[in-house]
Amino acid sequence: MIKIFIKVRTVNNDVLLALCDEDLIGKKLTDDFTVDSKFYGTRRVNESEAVKEMQKATILNLTGEESVRTGIKAGLILESSIVKIKGIPHAQMIVYK
Repeated sequence: MIKIFIKVRTVNNDVLLALCDEDLIGKKLTDDFTVDSKFYGTRRVNESEAVKEMQKATILNLTGEESVRTGIKAGLILESSIVKIKGIPHAQMIVYK
């Protein structure tokens, strides 16, 4: 079973959705980037719930193998847009209005 943590925020007219693999919470990837539950949340969802929430978002921030793979499967993330931070996949998506 996929274990993804999710947090949804609404800011003005934007919906920011942050997803990360559960096993990454608390890991410091660089001096400037820790996978923090304050940003990524602690609400656990399955893949179909994650996709439903991603389809509503205008901004996505995905960290981890499972989270990024889910974004690709949903057709929202291109493989060419994925970066690796200390070997961990990370991707972002913004819908311009």
